[in-house]
Amino acid sequence: MEKSITVRGVGKVSVKPDTAILTLALSALDKKYDAAMALAEKQLDAVCESFVKAGFGKDEVKTVDFHVVAEKKNVPDMKGNYSTVFVGYRCSHTLKLTFDLNAEKLGKAIAAATACTASPELSVAFTVKDKSSVSAEVLEAAAKSAREKASVLTAASGVRLGELVKIDYNFAELDVQSPTRFLAYNADSGVTMRSMNIEPDDINVSDSVAFTWTIA
Repeated sequence: MEKSITVRGVGKVSVKPDTAILTLALSALDKKYDAAMALAEKQLDAVCESFVKAGFGKDEVKTVDFHVVAEKKNVPDMKGNYSTVFVGYRCSHTLKLTFDLNAEKLGKAIAAATACTASPELSVAFTVKDKSSVSAEVLEAAAKSAREKASVLTAASGVRLGELVKIDYNFAELDVQSPTRFLAYNADSGVTMRSMNIEPDDINVSDSVAFTWTIA
């Protein structure tokens, strides 16, 4: 049986965010389905109008999720017994706006969201545009790490590192987001379109790969 050594290499990369992702959550409720849908449409129009006024394109605001549920709640009577009561149809709409990260654009986007009459819940995440290059850099670092470890181990053991015979990698989508978050719930509509001097924290990405070499 051919002798071998398996080493797991860990790649770590730190990159600066260059992209902002603004997420807006809208909610409309009415006991009539058609009325709830009409209110949700009105909210969407208000959001788009607010962002167009701020200099963004209407088609830049993308729908991430939209669903309608019949909302109910448990209501107690005078004897303490609960019964289920229909509240109405809840339309939940999640929108996303992605743009190059700079202080001026970030300020305009946040101001547009908070000035909107639909009063959306707002959050901003920071990432990078080219995630594939980050992933490639991480895997290259993992391969280099594994090779260095294998060389040290074989040299210390008095054997020679031979041919690479196996690479074991469980692909998973990397989380390429900064830990920095911007959240605003029921924000004041008086926010102006000023620059936001936010410097998001660097994105730290890591991944691991197992390599197997023959040894002699």
